[in-house]
Amino acid sequence: MVIWFDSSNQIGQPIPAMPASRPLVAAALVCEKILTEKDNVSSAIRIVDTFYLNESPQLSDEMPVGVNMNLLLMLKSQNPIPSGEVSMKMRTPSAQTKDLPNKYTLTIKGGEAGSALHIAFVVALKEYGLFWFDILWNGEVLTSVPFRLASGQKPAEAPQAG
Repeated sequence: MVIWFDSSNQIGQPIPAMPASRPLVAAALVCEKILTEKDNVSSAIRIVDTFYLNESPQLSDEMPVGVNMNLLLMLKSQNPIPSGEVSMKMRTPSAQTKDLPNKYTLTIKGGEAGSALHIAFVVALKEYGLFWFDILWNGEVLTSVPFRLASGQKPAEAPQAG
């Protein structure tokens, strides 16, 4: 049972349980490294939204660049979901879509217990710009994760006032 609060912070009426057809996204991000401790707690290290290529090579179909990535996907559901398939597509800046080959079967226990998927891979990129990973659950888009490939060095950040 879920209890909701109205704007005056008064306890409201119970809300019926949500149907368990697809999970909710607790986290979906690209990062440099994912740590999983002995107690199965995940830590995302250096969450990334832009990858910089210092040498700024010319990219093409014949000369793609390989970028090492880690994707962390954490799913939860109020009710148990016995099984579902997670797959991914990548959308490129030039509006091409590529199905990524691996598929993952997950079980969601329900309540506060969810499932985490750590995917480490190298992506061959043939152009600069904004890319999207579409995360699919049983063939339907669950969420999308953006990242950018930029040429040159990362711009220097202004010092923080403090």
